[in-house]
Amino acid sequence: NKVQQIKPKFTNDKDEIFKHKNQGEVPNYLKVRKQLWEEEKEREVLRKGDPGCPEGMRLIPEDQRKQTLELLTKRKMELEGQVIDSLA
Repeated sequence: NKVQQIKPKFTNDKDEIFKHKNQGEVPNYLKVRKQLWEEEKEREVLRKGDPGCPEGMRLIPEDQRKQTLELLTKRKMELEGQVIDSLA
């Protein structure tokens, strides 16, 4: 009655069976999910607003704030010009 020992297929420490070309890289689907989570978190912050923000007001992104400010400044200049023209 000899008991045979079964030898493993791979005897080295590196276990070649588990290696693949993209080992150690973050999969693309996880990169996309991470970006979606960050965007969702940002939308939630914008939706909830700033706790220090007055009632009825909300925080807007910086680029949107600048664009709105430019439009308002331009409109103010136009209206001031109309007022000056009507007085002359």
